[in-house]
Amino acid sequence: MKVVVRGQTFLPMASAALSETEYERLLVQEATRIFPGYRLVEFKTTVQSEYGPNQSDFALIQNEYLSWWVVEIELAHHSFSGHVFPQVRSLAFATYGPAEADYLCSRDNSLDRARLGEMMLGAQPRVLVVANGDVPSWRESMAAFDALIMRARVFVSERDAMCLVVSGEIPALTQAVISRCVPNPLLGRAFLLVESPVAVPVQNGESLHIEYEGVVTAWSRVDTGDTVWLYPAGGSNLVIKRPVDLVLRDDGGLRFRAAQQRP
Repeated sequence: MKVVVRGQTFLPMASAALSETEYERLLVQEATRIFPGYRLVEFKTTVQSEYGPNQSDFALIQNEYLSWWVVEIELAHHSFSGHVFPQVRSLAFATYGPAEADYLCSRDNSLDRARLGEMMLGAQPRVLVVANGDVPSWRESMAAFDALIMRARVFVSERDAMCLVVSGEIPALTQAVISRCVPNPLLGRAFLLVESPVAVPVQNGESLHIEYEGVVTAWSRVDTGDTVWLYPAGGSNLVIKRPVDLVLRDDGGLRFRAAQQRP
């Protein structure tokens, strides 16, 4: 596999080619792009659980303090049974409270200590494992702890430029439904009827980008009489066969997701 960007060819780096510290530095540099709607804060403090003390690498805090994650950075060649498994198990069952909130505020003084403390009174944080390679053998054990595994693989060009290719499981953003969109069988299902047109942030004839099933798709707004439609732009053959909800993500982007049952 290779990645070609603006005339440069990037090839994957071996898992052991970077130290964990160097890998963490790359992730921190791109954190706002990898985790829109969250802030990544150093969290290298010892926490206690029934499985003994342990230490994570970062905390991922939702911008409105609605939820948070404990983040463990791992190199794909690390021992799973000897290192990764016991680490994640301890973090998944650790106790988090005022001392941990104080520590996070000491690492990022823009955090609101009161809201951070209130957030920690809620549900236990989940664990996000970020690995620099494919680790399919880890998934079953991580699922037992309700932990996610995200792959952020490092690629390097012949000019020593680096980039990250991110895939796998990424913490979901808070998403607000702005309109239900319904396909019309009479129009070949390519047209989506917009039930709440005022929410669509473009005018008749203009285009916008909407994420759908993990990829970016382009759509045009079409106004006909008292009806507003979205139609695949640029001659795309994309067809959505079932109703979808158009949702606004924390980062300001739009996404189609399968329509949720209405109350």
